[in-house]
Amino acid sequence: FGATRTHLVGNTVRWDTGDKVGIFEGYSYSNPYTAASVSENGTSCSFTPDAVYPAQEVSFPYNIALYPYTADATILGSDGKSRISGIELKAVQEYRQESFARGCFPMVAVTGSLEDKNLNFKNICGVLKVTLRGSEIIRSLALSGKDGEGLAGEADVWVSQTGVPEIILDENLSKTVTIDCTGQGVALQKTAGTSFLFPLPPMTFSKGFTV
Repeated sequence: FGATRTHLVGNTVRWDTGDKVGIFEGYSYSNPYTAASVSENGTSCSFTPDAVYPAQEVSFPYNIALYPYTADATILGSDGKSRISGIELKAVQEYRQESFARGCFPMVAVTGSLEDKNLNFKNICGVLKVTLRGSEIIRSLALSGKDGEGLAGEADVWVSQTGVPEIILDENLSKTVTIDCTGQGVALQKTAGTSFLFPLPPMTFSKGFTV
């Protein structure tokens, strides 16, 4: 069972049926689970396993879940904290109306024990919202910091049962995040704003940013 979600409706973030999470059930690789039963308001859902998995040697005394499911993600633990490796913050993301792209807003959850199956997810990233008006057709929109900030690429995330997730980007990272408005593009309106949402790792743009 999971709370916290994967797309926006107004200012409320919701799950989609078919969303996949990976759950580290006490060991170093995750099993894929699919959101099969989403609540009416979309704010919670139940997950079902994609297959029946063999028991493994337990390394962690709790469950850790990662959205979106990433087959290459692995986990190591130290002093009550666990490091998830193999997470990717995408440098190019598909446009999604009034929301961020599916699979581009990573979250993690840590339960109290292996028997605890309630997954209260915490967001790894924030969202920067850019709203435009006009008569142009937007084919793509790119965002970059004015101080060379790293915005996307491979990342590790440190998690614990009580703390806030901490993301650490790899050195080989992208300094630009692009929203790709595939197909005919997105037509702006002169009177109503059109929003573009950029999921980004927590940071301060000390010198501002450029779109």
